[in-house]
Amino acid sequence: MSKFFNVIANPNNTTATVLMYGDLFEWNETNAEDIVNDLKELEPLYKNIDFRINSNGGDVFSGIAIFNALKSSPANITIYIDGIAASIAAIVALCGKPIKMSKYAQIMLHSVSIGCGGNKDDLKKSLEQVEKLEDTLAEMISAKIGLTKEEVLSTYFDGGEHWITAKEAFNMKLIDAIYDVDEQLIGEPTPTNVYNTFINKYEPKTEKMFEKLRTRPAFANCADDDAILRKVEELEGKAENADVLQAEIAAYKQKEQEAIEAEDTATINEAVQDGRINEAQRPMYTALLKADRTNGLAVINSLQGKKRAVNHLGGINVSSDPWEKKMAEIKENNK
Repeated sequence: MSKFFNVIANPNNTTATVLMYGDLFEWNETNAEDIVNDLKELEPLYKNIDFRINSNGGDVFSGIAIFNALKSSPANITIYIDGIAASIAAIVALCGKPIKMSKYAQIMLHSVSIGCGGNKDDLKKSLEQVEKLEDTLAEMISAKIGLTKEEVLSTYFDGGEHWITAKEAFNMKLIDAIYDVDEQLIGEPTPTNVYNTFINKYEPKTEKMFEKLRTRPAFANCADDDAILRKVEELEGKAENADVLQAEIAAYKQKEQEAIEAEDTATINEAVQDGRINEAQRPMYTALLKADRTNGLAVINSLQGKKRAVNHLGGINVSSDPWEKKMAEIKENNK
């Protein structure tokens, strides 16, 4: 059998587990199509199937699809509300199979919510759709707890949220039993804390992550999950070193650019001082150096400027000694 995100199965055991851990939307890994497919594949292979719920709800029709698959399943199915069974997830739990609920868990029932837009006729149709859905959900609930559909509608579909503890659910006959758990709830028993406590109980996402990593060339030689984690740590270290190196390279490039700019400024200043260009031409040659430094330097160096004093002297070694100055002049005139 294939290994699925929502399944914990042991071929040597008679019981498999299907997880509805997460919110029910078609783009989530926790979605109706995968859950129902997993359930159908497990049914002929396992005598017992535990269906564990920790979900804030989601798409109504996704929940109804799972509800129907559970209700019609020939397998011995037991529902476990591990954490939160809210909104449509609560309806899934009430599919007619035995329900056990953690002492920390909570059920939440409320009115159907939808997003809609358009003209008044569109809004009327949306309202009609909501009312039909609430009628359907009320029938599902009433079949479990023995209230009439009208009683369920007036009690739980009044626009508010109705949070129900395990003890309350047992007294209402929403569930069949309360079970204890090894997990220690962190913090107050708020819906968020309850949800987070149980979402970490099973780690199917981690398992799927390891499977995906094994398909990557960098992890091909990893013998087990520990080897993959070590490889991840190694890659993280390389990434950190790469970040440091990138910062060093950026700093070096900045200094290099500043040195080039300083050198170009000195070249322009020298060209202005010796008359190769005038002050008005400074911006033009500065822009030329920025656009094409190699050719710009060649152009500036090829310009003819005013002769400097040393050029005018023809290379005479100027000295403060009158005799040496005179000898130098004689040598120059007799060349």
